[in-house]
Amino acid sequence: MAEKPNGRLDWFETLYGRQEPSKAAMSPAEAQSMVDRVLASLGIDPQEAIDEDGWRHLGLGTAHAMVNVLEWGPGEYSLAVWAPILRAPQDTRLRAELFENLLRLNHRAIGQARISVLEGDLVVISVVRPIAGLEADHILDAIRTVLEAADRLDEPLQESFKVAMPNIEMDRPTWETIRDVLRLCDPNAQRMFSYLMEGWVSRKGRVTTGRHTIGLDSRAPAGKTLAALVGGASAGPIVTVGWNSLARQGLRPADEAAFKKAVPRPLRFEITASSAHLPVDGSFTEAVADQFLDALTMLDKAMKRAVPPDIQVPDLAERWGLKVSVGGATQRGIDALLEACSPEVLKVYTLLIQGWHDAGQKLYTKTLNSVALRLSVYSHTFALCSLWAPSQKKPAYIWLYYPLSYYFENLLEPRRAYEQAVARIPQFTPQNSGASITIDDSFTEKSARHLLQILRRLGEDVNPTLG
Repeated sequence: MAEKPNGRLDWFETLYGRQEPSKAAMSPAEAQSMVDRVLASLGIDPQEAIDEDGWRHLGLGTAHAMVNVLEWGPGEYSLAVWAPILRAPQDTRLRAELFENLLRLNHRAIGQARISVLEGDLVVISVVRPIAGLEADHILDAIRTVLEAADRLDEPLQESFKVAMPNIEMDRPTWETIRDVLRLCDPNAQRMFSYLMEGWVSRKGRVTTGRHTIGLDSRAPAGKTLAALVGGASAGPIVTVGWNSLARQGLRPADEAAFKKAVPRPLRFEITASSAHLPVDGSFTEAVADQFLDALTMLDKAMKRAVPPDIQVPDLAERWGLKVSVGGATQRGIDALLEACSPEVLKVYTLLIQGWHDAGQKLYTKTLNSVALRLSVYSHTFALCSLWAPSQKKPAYIWLYYPLSYYFENLLEPRRAYEQAVARIPQFTPQNSGASITIDDSFTEKSARHLLQILRRLGEDVNPTLG
């Protein structure tokens, strides 16, 4: 039996407080003998399973549990069965997400067991009960409850929350995308991606995100994405960087040659039609990452000397009837998006783009298949709504920032009104970190006007001067 060392609080009292004295005639030794008989009935030799502190160890699948009868004070004895499932992450947002998840599991997913956090951030599942009236079936039920819950939950929770998040400053949407990308990676790739992000920020570069990628951008305020970190590539996590397209961006031949020579070549390095792929596997070490960051710094400086070719800017008013004032890159992005859409989707998208611009809000695009309707809240600007072109795999759709959080802690009424209103839009479907609206026959021009009204109302609520 594990006794309380003098002057020291152990995990039992920390989690469960002082237990009421047992009123049963059963002694602790009898309770422990009953535990050993139950273990023997499961094919476990108690003498082989015991450690120096009196805990009996047993397992099921990937779960490992410990059983003991504990004495906490004079006449205070309890059966304790517990199993560790993971270490809580240090990243504060990831930690909060985990704890919210654990509270929901505590409510209904683990029966009579409970989830707790011990010193050292160890998350455990446990069942604790006084030995008063203890029977063999009670012991067996406690063991099964803990082991089955631990075996069912340990690997999914570890996979979701053992994420090596980078130690850099980021807003909530950026953090969410980085988390989702890193969750697609093995531990080594997570570490290397975070190392690259931290290293690039330390060199005064910028980390941005697309829908499924992490961008390492030029140091200029409106800089270009120089490299992308991709977690869900078919060949595993990769780093991509422009290659055969560099000359078309105006890079001088000498600078292009110097950059290509400086880029490291880990195993399975590949050059595609427009970019180079660096697989992030065991051959991608910190030394390779440092070499790549040096090459990227070289490219960043060279891009400032580049002379881009004269690219004709489309006339959005003539082609699509849009009267919007945006930069050349965004004009090209809007033109490419609308070019890819059917007449029905075109009506929806032009209405939303023109309406958002007329409301004094910002339009922005980094790719040729989407346009972001951006909203500024305090000092933060983010994509409230993104319009996506159709692809071979899916039809055109609208992506919404949902639910509102982080930026809206002091804007509860606008947040509630927006979330309740968009949830009633046809084809509204919540996702892991956002919501989508598929543009089909049920999403009409009237639906688009209603959505625009909701978006504009939110914009007016957070910045009344634009109303």
